[in-house]
Amino acid sequence: MNRKLSFDLDGVVADFGEPFYGLFEQRYGVRPTSETFNHLLYNGLPWNSIQPDEFAGFNNDYFRHLYNGGFGDLELVESAVNGLRTLVGRGYEDITINTYRPGEFEDITLDTTRFTRLWLNDKGLDFVKLEVAQNEAEKVAKISEGGYFSHVDDQSKILSLVFESNGGIRRGLHVQPFSGHLIEGAFDDFRILNNWDEIVLFCMGQEDGR
Repeated sequence: MNRKLSFDLDGVVADFGEPFYGLFEQRYGVRPTSETFNHLLYNGLPWNSIQPDEFAGFNNDYFRHLYNGGFGDLELVESAVNGLRTLVGRGYEDITINTYRPGEFEDITLDTTRFTRLWLNDKGLDFVKLEVAQNEAEKVAKISEGGYFSHVDDQSKILSLVFESNGGIRRGLHVQPFSGHLIEGAFDDFRILNNWDEIVLFCMGQEDGR
């Protein structure tokens, strides 16, 4: 049985959401909801007097801060370490975090791979492998050609691209309010996963339903 597993980093292992919510609330005086992202990010519509272009600037500033060293302030998605350790204990010892550095931040000189490796080790995830691609296409290729049994991501676009390249990989979408599952991809193309308990069962092929 194939026991090689692949996971996205942000939104699956690293909690990009909570710091974002806090900064958003600090700037705009209101906490964002899934409706916020549906309007401003995915449909280009105003929300609570905030215009899409203003939100795009805020979003860019936030992620620029992360990729310029602020990543070290992030915490783990709840139960991620326990979930990954459970999988290792069940014999799934070949686990890789597959991520990529967004192209719009090419001017940032931080060694993303080294910095991310140190962050993973600090969080108790020294036992997982790490692949940092230079762009989205390279990430998809690494997953598609990596011989993995499954891949879990928080972007349905990535899952759809992986399916186009290698339909044999089981794909799970970790749902968060800002995830691309809100508008991209068909739900029957991948498994919807709400937490790490469901992720663990999915990776072991023991989930209910699909």
